[in-house]
Amino acid sequence: MDEKRAWFWAGFLLTTTFLLGGCGGSSSGDGTRQSQNETSDNQSTLTNSLVRVASNDDFERYLKNGIEQASEQDDTAAEVVLTPIAVGLPADSAIESAAADVSSTNLIVAGVDEADLMKTDGRYLYVVKPTEYLPAPDDVNITTEPAALLASPVFYPPQERKPPAIRISEISTAPASSSQLLDLEVGENSTTLRGLYLATNERDDDLLIAVGQEQPNWSWGRWASPWYWQSGNTKLWFYNVNEPTAPQQSQQFDIEGHLLASRRVGNQLYLVTRFTPDPPNFIIYPADATQRDNNRQVLSDLSVTDLLPTVSINNAAPRPLVDPDNCFVPDTTRTDTGYPTIVTVSVIDLNSPGEINSVCYGGSSEGFYATTKSLYFTKTVWGDLIVADSIAAGPSSVSRASQPYTLVHKFSLGSGVPVYQGSGRVEGAISGNPAFMMGEVGDVLHVISSAYRPSSWEYDYRLTSLKQRENSNELVEIAHLPNEQRPDPIGKPGEQLYSSRFIGDRAYLVTFKKVDPLYVLDLSVAGDPAIAGELEIPGFSSYLHPVGDNLLLGVGKDAIADESRGFAWYQGLKVSLFDVADMSAPKELGVISIGERGTETSLAYDHRAIAYLAGSGGNPDRLTIPVQVHSGEKGSEPWSIARWTHTGLYLFEINRGSANSAATLSQTGSLLKAENSDDSQYWGASTHNDRAIIQGSAVHYLYDGEVQSADWEAVVNN
Repeated sequence: MDEKRAWFWAGFLLTTTFLLGGCGGSSSGDGTRQSQNETSDNQSTLTNSLVRVASNDDFERYLKNGIEQASEQDDTAAEVVLTPIAVGLPADSAIESAAADVSSTNLIVAGVDEADLMKTDGRYLYVVKPTEYLPAPDDVNITTEPAALLASPVFYPPQERKPPAIRISEISTAPASSSQLLDLEVGENSTTLRGLYLATNERDDDLLIAVGQEQPNWSWGRWASPWYWQSGNTKLWFYNVNEPTAPQQSQQFDIEGHLLASRRVGNQLYLVTRFTPDPPNFIIYPADATQRDNNRQVLSDLSVTDLLPTVSINNAAPRPLVDPDNCFVPDTTRTDTGYPTIVTVSVIDLNSPGEINSVCYGGSSEGFYATTKSLYFTKTVWGDLIVADSIAAGPSSVSRASQPYTLVHKFSLGSGVPVYQGSGRVEGAISGNPAFMMGEVGDVLHVISSAYRPSSWEYDYRLTSLKQRENSNELVEIAHLPNEQRPDPIGKPGEQLYSSRFIGDRAYLVTFKKVDPLYVLDLSVAGDPAIAGELEIPGFSSYLHPVGDNLLLGVGKDAIADESRGFAWYQGLKVSLFDVADMSAPKELGVISIGERGTETSLAYDHRAIAYLAGSGGNPDRLTIPVQVHSGEKGSEPWSIARWTHTGLYLFEINRGSANSAATLSQTGSLLKAENSDDSQYWGASTHNDRAIIQGSAVHYLYDGEVQSADWEAVVNN
């Protein structure tokens, strides 16, 4: 199988995953399954908007219709339409630091904090420990005889997990060190911690917030089913850490529903959860009329509050998480439509974190994007098959049956619950993580979407600009690229989109097949976006990071062109520095290559893996990237994967230059944590969940739950 088709099938698999969590991380909602009336409802109306629930009875009917209709469907996986792999990039990303000389979590949007595995205030370090297990029972008599195993297979008892914990340490720079203070146990052994928030400016208290999830019925096979979303619970623990050696728990929230995402804007903490009711004695897939009658009776005995998620605060009696009066459903005149799942956005004021307020809407969501003033949710509506020749000409160029489109719902942020503003649509599907394929510039939302043409194994890419119509709940298209006046396509024939980045009034896109075209889009005129310039270089960037106003950092792969096959074989890691001062003529200033084919970094799929600290007083910027290096024995063919040699943290510096000198990029050293000393391992330790903190002249590297500290200047290249 050549690489073109390998990427194709990788893209096929990617579309079956859920893209909302993800940054993180994340990991697609109910996927693309459209056998339920949620889709027919959206398609049967002339509006894409949501409307506030008219009454409790109407909302109760909507949910009950959805539950009953979903129970008549099979539990197969989602209908999948092939889309390319496209690693999303933060839109207007930034690093929020607790102190001027300390790095912190790399954010998708400046001012919108995200949960992460490691947080610091510049003196204390808070780290989510990896899952630990109790010793396996020693009284299990297990035979190893093949005949006996075939006759009576042995099932090992599940190994019991320890409760999750947060390790609190004190860090310093002279010398660089990390001193463990204590391990703080959080929740029960069934809980998984998803990340931490550290709020050090909320009135009198420094707050450490642990975000956790209980998910007892994990099943990839039911990921696309609404029933998958029944059993999850989201948990929050608030700790006063004014004295980090003696943290005091102040609040606990237990919320019904799976955690999809969380964000913090100022003193407001936002949670996005998804919930499907689980009525007692309801048979999900009835086999006959008797069981169907049973289901109708079960539903008839339930009220609308029985169908909504609950919340318990400090172990008090559960109460409804959301009031039906504050819920929305698709705008339609039909009374037989429904969907069993709701998405809820909840907000907690960190100045008085004893209450939680929520808004919800009926339906599902694949994507989530947050700015300091808005929340956006996306939902792809798929046709039977993508057969369009192009999506550049807009909705009139294709039939709805053959062309997917993406619904976008907008909520505004303020001091209370988010307020629904309106909805719109863009042609095509959003590939990769939708949060990284959108950018809000002023009051305009720009969205990158794609359509696949199976006849040529190619994709068309489109930029759509949406703006809310005055005194209306409609998000209307005000521009798109390509168009009749600006017909140049985004990407050459056969290329796929590998990264996207919105920075100020520009967007940077990277496509790739044999070479890496870096496109610079000018968004300064909202109604007239344009491709301002492009640069073609070998390889590609899967992560882009702004360096001041005029520089751009790219992290991706080298590549070797294969002219006979019409594409290129990716190789080792490539770190590039670009000059984008003149958007019409971007330039590559420097390149650092690491390893051979097989070399990977978690930065390719998790933007929080990079640590970045801007220099001051003429000092260079510093950054770190975790890398799994393959540079050992390999074949001579460009597709040969080299043997793993080591895994560690690579340190870099950027000198931004001056009027008389160009900016430079240099690698200054590497902290190695795992090595293939005897060349016996082909695959080695990955960088999944690796993090780092740059603290002045020190660097603190989180690898496999342990922190290694070192003086920056003392770290040498390996």
